[in-house]
Amino acid sequence: MKKRKKRGRPRIECQIREPNGRISRSKKPRKPADQLTLEMRAKRYGVSIQDVKNPIMGTYVGRLYLLEKRLIKINMMRHNSIFEY
Repeated sequence: MKKRKKRGRPRIECQIREPNGRISRSKKPRKPADQLTLEMRAKRYGVSIQDVKNPIMGTYVGRLYLLEKRLIKINMMRHNSIFEY
């Protein structure tokens, strides 16, 4: 038997693929949906995309904590106690 015997159908190279591995039928590649969501959140709240990726940014209280509003400053202890309540 050969050492490097391939099984199955050979893979077609130089093709744009979907995330599941199939060859994409679209003509132009699109941005992933989650990337568009992150960009819209960053634009809406006026923060960087790295800040938006933080899971704390997903809630109202988390946004207050990260953005450090001048009127309402909350620390991490208050932030955690709100979610425990």
